Amino acid sequence: MTRQGVRGISDDRLGRAVVMLQRESYSMPEISKLLAIPEERLAKLRRDYTWTNGSPRWWSCVRIENAVMRWAKENGRWPVSRDFNAANRLPSRNVVAEHDGMRSWNGPSRQHRCRSVQLDDGSWSEWSNGWGRDVVRPTLYERIALRAKEELPVPLLLAIPNQTARRDAIVNYGGPQEIIKAGGGTLVQQDDYGKLWRLNYAEAGDWYSHYVEVVNTTIRREQRDGEWVDVYDKKGEPVYDHYFLRIPPGIWTAKDAVAWTGHFKVVRKGNPRMGPLLEKDFDGFVAQS
Repeated sequence: MTRQGVRGISDDRLGRAVVMLQRESYSMPEISKLLAIPEERLAKLRRDYTWTNGSPRWWSCVRIENAVMRWAKENGRWPVSRDFNAANRLPSRNVVAEHDGMRSWNGPSRQHRCRSVQLDDGSWSEWSNGWGRDVVRPTLYERIALRAKEELPVPLLLAIPNQTARRDAIVNYGGPQEIIKAGGGTLVQQDDYGKLWRLNYAEAGDWYSHYVEVVNTTIRREQRDGEWVDVYDKKGEPVYDHYFLRIPPGIWTAKDAVAWTGHFKVVRKGNPRMGPLLEKDFDGFVAQS
């Protein structure tokens, strides 16, 4: 096809041609050579065709994720059902449900529609074999959780609506320790039982989060050459594992927090917040130092 051959074709039809050729696995340089149009112009034609009136005509799994994360960053919250519409440059709720549903992950045609879930090395992930077999597949927020560390701020990460996906996102981020560091957590109190950290973001509607940092009193061990040996740092000091445990916001000392994790009953004298903890109600733990 020559330049004269495409001169009379509208930009909208050219944009559609680019999209269709890309679905058939043609690269942009190949399409540029075929249509005799520069790649920069083809990219604009494709973009103008895809985004008409603020709403894409065709959605892939990754494009849905990108749109939802963009909207969440702009608005400071995740969209609810009424937010999924063309006016917000989001897919409809039915489109999201179609991609999250099992049918979107079965059969060659459906696999091709969600082609963007392939791994970087070109192999298919364990979520889908694409040939009609029922397999475990990730939903929208489960896919977003995999991109949490690189692309999500801490407030949005802790506000992911799906609890399972939220847990996965925290793990992918590096755990509570990394969340506290990245979110600007502050040390509220510390004693012989641990350190109490506060983060001004929270899950499940709380105003803030509290975490207690405790240290394992046993030296970290790892297997080397078939034997378990103690681990030491570069200075020759033994390495102890640190654990960050989430606790209710109403706890204000590390000792109380450790007692709560051990299911001990906390009894107060006087002021419920500032009163001392009765030792007889918490004698099953020992201080860390």
